[in-house]
Amino acid sequence: MVVLNGGVLTWPAARRDAAKRLGFDPLEDLELRTDEDLARIAPHLAEHPGLAVADFELWWSAHAAGR
Repeated sequence: MVVLNGGVLTWPAARRDAAKRLGFDPLEDLELRTDEDLARIAPHLAEHPGLAVADFELWWSAHAAGR
């Protein structure tokens, strides 16, 4: 099991470590410029064959609700 925080993956060292552990770059083909872009990370990872992804959406849900 690999637990990742999508926001942390924007840091180059964390992204390299995740790529090494997963065998692919988890942010490949994503442009991350806004909070809405960050919310696309989990769905993007879920598209990878053979990878189960759970997205808890805690920060994104609170942000979208204006909290």
